[in-house]
Amino acid sequence: MNTMITAHSGADHTEENSIDFVRYALASGIGALEVDVRMEPETRLLTLGHDHVAKDSALLSEAFRLIAQKPSVRVNCDLKEHGIEEAVFNLAKEYRLEDRLIYSGSFGVGALDQFPEIREHARVFLNIEEYVPNLYETLKKDPSKIRDAAGMISSVCTEHGIGTVNTYYELAVPEFQKILADAGIGVSVWTVNDEKAIRSFLDRGVTNITTRNLTGALHVLDEFPV
Repeated sequence: MNTMITAHSGADHTEENSIDFVRYALASGIGALEVDVRMEPETRLLTLGHDHVAKDSALLSEAFRLIAQKPSVRVNCDLKEHGIEEAVFNLAKEYRLEDRLIYSGSFGVGALDQFPEIREHARVFLNIEEYVPNLYETLKKDPSKIRDAAGMISSVCTEHGIGTVNTYYELAVPEFQKILADAGIGVSVWTVNDEKAIRSFLDRGVTNITTRNLTGALHVLDEFPV
């Protein structure tokens, strides 16, 4: 069973995008943790934050410093703005985390050609909504369009050599997963908190499950053979 479990920022009722969350996730024995990343416009420092940068926002460098001490843990940087791919990678290199770095969120596929080191070292979980226009509005009107969405994101991944699509878990129906699997592309699902759903996705062998229910996910994981 090769599915990775990622602790969503704020998992188990810790504070979102806080150093306390990072410490908690690292102590849990998890495979990866996710943080939201923004750049402070004046200082140009990379910070943790979902909607905005606050005066007391934690620094990504501090999170990286702690993660570097746990060699088995990967870090998923959920980019909350465009154009910071290189800055995140360069900071990861400072802490020797480039081979444990995962990008998700507002990742621009052009960065893979513009900055070859990113392609060489980091992984990308490509968010489907970034590359399929009007995704949720379209599927609300016609759920069968999930086939078209899978085909569109599969084409983007194939063109740019990306191996995993990141999607809201309710969209990751078996048909969607199969279309991607036939193209050699895995599925990362977010944010799966229900233990029954976590168990189902583990059974289906998705690439990654991101969850706020870290304790529950680890409990379910213990039931599966290594």
